[in-house]
Amino acid sequence: MEINGIAHVMLTVRDMGVSRPFYRRLLQHLGLTEVIDTPDYLYFVGARTAVGLRPATRDRDERFDQGRCGLHHVCFRARSRADVDSVHALVTELGATVTHVPEEAPWVPGYYSVLFEDPDGIRLEVNYVPGKGVFEDGARVKDFDGGASGTQATPESGSKAGWIPEGWRSVTSRLVAPDAAALVDFLRRAFGATGAFHTERPTELKIGDSIVMVSGSGPRDRMPAFLYLYVEDVDATFARALETGGVLREAPQDLPYGDRRAMIEDPGGNVWQIATRMRRG
Repeated sequence: MEINGIAHVMLTVRDMGVSRPFYRRLLQHLGLTEVIDTPDYLYFVGARTAVGLRPATRDRDERFDQGRCGLHHVCFRARSRADVDSVHALVTELGATVTHVPEEAPWVPGYYSVLFEDPDGIRLEVNYVPGKGVFEDGARVKDFDGGASGTQATPESGSKAGWIPEGWRSVTSRLVAPDAAALVDFLRRAFGATGAFHTERPTELKIGDSIVMVSGSGPRDRMPAFLYLYVEDVDATFARALETGGVLREAPQDLPYGDRRAMIEDPGGNVWQIATRMRRG
């Protein structure tokens, strides 16, 4: 037997009124056709597959979490790098959280993708792979971090030393806050952090190419930190951080050494300088 593709993917969303316009724009852009639209059902068909939405019937206050059992992410295959770039432009216009901008990854030669979230935090990817991908002569699947963080490890992000876990660096930030769950939720929504929340041990989040540990102030007192975070668009990230509970410290401003930088305080009392490098210098 050989299956003929994936017939459909059904997604459960918290609010159809919020998710419907997002998916309508996205799926139309991907070339799918709307065939069903009712108050409790949206269904698009095309490219030998289909995508549907239904409203959640319980736990409607909970956002999607990649670390839970079930769906990890959905990936759509594009026909060109330009198509991937066009999706990035669209979801940016729609105000989606972009986990990583269009970039190459080491899965196979030429792998190029963008990763972003829908309004509920469901991870969506659009990728382009030239030729036969993993079946290309001489191609091989690269090592990766098991999917715990939602991203693959690169030679720069991992370590061949047995005393450093794969994907970690020598120095890792650890944040201690009175309400670890609230801080994790903020970091996910403001900075696109990925990773499952844990109560029995520190939570390990991936922000960009870095790991940040978060734990509650129990055995240890609260330890506010001062961190510097590079992002693709400092103004958009700054606005999103304020919308999700961050406190204004400094508005975005251009600095003489080439960074455009803002500063906010998160719900745990940690101060983040958010920056985009505008020019070399």
